[in-house]
Amino acid sequence: MKNQLKNICEICRFDIEQSLGKHVIEVVSDNRLHIVAETGVAEINHPHKFKGMGLVVHRVPIKQSGKVIPGV
Repeated sequence: MKNQLKNICEICRFDIEQSLGKHVIEVVSDNRLHIVAETGVAEINHPHKFKGMGLVVHRVPIKQSGKVIPGV
């Protein structure tokens, strides 16, 4: 998982050290993760623009015993 995060940080051109400990909204302001956490509904193959790059992303809530739980 750590290597995947490092690769994503390199692709998206942001410093992992500067991102640690920050709320996700501070790092990627329009990420919609909070919406997925609130609704519990995944967003699959969703277009997303980040730093001028066109991406296709998956946002999937983590559930335990039918309830959405906080993720990292």
